Amino acid sequence: MPATSTMPPTYPSPSSVPTILNSFKKWSLDTFKYTKQYVAERFGNTPRTVDPETEARVEALRETQRQYLNILRLSRMLHLHFQRMVQTQRVLGDAFGDLSQKNTELSEQFAYNSETQKLLSRNGEVLLGVLNVFMTSLATLCNTTIEDTLTTVKNYEAARIKYDADRLCLESVHLQTRDAVAIAKAQEAERIFLKTKQRFDRLHNDLIIKLRFLDENKVSVCQKHLYLLHKGFISYVAGNREGVEEVLRHVQEMSRQAPAVETKVTPTTGSSPDLNPNASPATSLPAGECRVITTDACHAASSDVCHLPSE
Repeated sequence: MPATSTMPPTYPSPSSVPTILNSFKKWSLDTFKYTKQYVAERFGNTPRTVDPETEARVEALRETQRQYLNILRLSRMLHLHFQRMVQTQRVLGDAFGDLSQKNTELSEQFAYNSETQKLLSRNGEVLLGVLNVFMTSLATLCNTTIEDTLTTVKNYEAARIKYDADRLCLESVHLQTRDAVAIAKAQEAERIFLKTKQRFDRLHNDLIIKLRFLDENKVSVCQKHLYLLHKGFISYVAGNREGVEEVLRHVQEMSRQAPAVETKVTPTTGSSPDLNPNASPATSLPAGECRVITTDACHAASSDVCHLPSE
């Protein structure tokens, strides 16, 4: 049996122990302070900084995501059932074609039905392609673009709790007796508060800009895909082969417009889509579709946004 070598455990040097202890002490005090602020807010025992307009837009965004995810779930169910129907129509058309060659008495009638079912299956395959593009766009909007904005919302809310906790701490220090120790504590509390306020203001600006960009992106993307989806279904129901082919050309042009933009969407395998609304039928999206709004883009547009006044 070969000998196994084990690395000896490493311990911090005695000179670094005070630094580690101080870091742990600072982390413990900060965690306690912010947790205390969060619990006090939950029970309504302390004031909190409120931006009613931003909070209303965030709640509306969450409701929009829930509604769009429901549409995505229903679209995947429709795609699954419609795909099976198209496959059945294709097989039925082949069966009618075989009978038209073998049965001379009903050859013409079987041939008509064969062509009808094959035409329906071809038009249905085009409509499935339109559905795929619609689901890909909607899944990217819900699971990547909106989710990225909601991540910024979580960061903003965490920064707000720290901001309020440090603000209340600074106010309590100012109420103490003005001796040398109290003045030093006030200066340190003010330094921490200004640093926390700077981060809070930056995240607030990022959130406002992301919400604005998201509204513009959502409207432009949904208008285009909802129009194609509507036109595809109307042409299919009316038996308008030229209309279905026109929709197909639009879909192909959208796919060829620009290089694909990488997304965080989870790919699926197999011909039928997953019924899970959090899954996505594709791993990339053509440029011009839903995109994640980066922090750099927010900073580039931050000059148009006013800072939230401290309370």
